[in-house]
Amino acid sequence: MKKNTLLFAVGSLIVILACQSAALAPTAAPTATQLPKSTNTPAPTSTNTPRPTSTSLPTATQVPPTPTAAQVGEIAANDQYEISVVNFRKLETVYLDETSHWVANPGYQFAEIGIKVKNLTGSPVKVGWGDVYIIDSAGTWYPGWGLYKAVANGIELNPRTFSFAEIKSPDEPIEFNDVAFLRAIWLTPTDNSRGILVGFDDSPLVQVFVK
Repeated sequence: MKKNTLLFAVGSLIVILACQSAALAPTAAPTATQLPKSTNTPAPTSTNTPRPTSTSLPTATQVPPTPTAAQVGEIAANDQYEISVVNFRKLETVYLDETSHWVANPGYQFAEIGIKVKNLTGSPVKVGWGDVYIIDSAGTWYPGWGLYKAVANGIELNPRTFSFAEIKSPDEPIEFNDVAFLRAIWLTPTDNSRGILVGFDDSPLVQVFVK
């Protein structure tokens, strides 16, 4: 009797463990549902507002005294440079590319000025964009955007055709041996009844009226 009871108990335990093993068998993991890929929608055209204040010319640059500024079309000269304004115009919007542009706030406008500088020093010239400046009713400023091209004497260019870029530092260099043509754009007040004075490094000034 004792043997039969033990065998029955062992047999029952085996059956119970078998049933438990079947109940604990791992179930198949659910199939992962793949989320649809996100579609990038193009950002709307960004309209950048101009800087609240222009970046001032470094104080180390001294504005040369000029009793009477030269006018557009005239050459202003000293022993270092001949400078003249080739062309100029007023802009209400500056387009940087197809999706980004700057719009002048009320009371302000953009002045685009083409400048020709001839080197009279006999040595290569290297200055920063901080030395290309205007003096307007608000102060003295270097341009927010610009581009220059160095050429040999006798070659003429139209700066208005240059593809300009943002000037991020007044230390960005301008280097040339003979002549440089510059396309430069400034943010300036619309109230400039006395005109804008344009200078390059230590050159005399040229007076421009942007209307």
